[in-house]
Amino acid sequence: MAAADALSYLPASDAIALIDVRRLLNQTLPRILAQDPAKLAQANAEVEKFKARTGIDPRSFDRVVLGTRYTYPSPNVTKLETVVIAHGTFDAKALVAAGRIAANGKYREEKYQGATIVVISINDQMKLFGFWNMKVSELAVCGLDSNTLAIGDLGTVRAAIDAGKKGRASADLITLATRDPNAVIGFGANVPSALLANLNVGNDTVAKDAKSIR
Repeated sequence: MAAADALSYLPASDAIALIDVRRLLNQTLPRILAQDPAKLAQANAEVEKFKARTGIDPRSFDRVVLGTRYTYPSPNVTKLETVVIAHGTFDAKALVAAGRIAANGKYREEKYQGATIVVISINDQMKLFGFWNMKVSELAVCGLDSNTLAIGDLGTVRAAIDAGKKGRASADLITLATRDPNAVIGFGANVPSALLANLNVGNDTVAKDAKSIR
């Protein structure tokens, strides 16, 4: 799948990350962890745990795009609101249905602009897609077309629906994120000083690492 296609539905964002999930899981991680089979097994187990919890299998993704907006709930706090647009070989409707089953009744449905958003109650610490450890209250999932999912909180998923297939992300950030077509992960962002000073991503380790960037 072309990188440009993977950027469909991306709402206006302050930062964009484009990830070749298939290569990350099938090539990059096994190569990096080749000398540590225990860690590789743990990484694979976390992917399976996420699938069991949400019904969403990251291994069915070709590419995912993360679009992040910075918000400032108070003068000393910056939070990141992120939506994930996932493209792959999956059937989006079937994957959303699997999410309902995995939620074991702990979900609700919201209608928005003709789309159905499934909001799964998590209320726990979890590794998003098996990689990013964070506190998740609710996980909203919506099939945008037959091979595309939006995943995030209710507000960010609604923003993806509003953006539509053409998307609303900055052309400059898209250019940064896609400048190396062979990269497993591409990234482009506007990074104001207030973000680094007040960063709160729900993960202390990530926040500490981000604040070291200059």
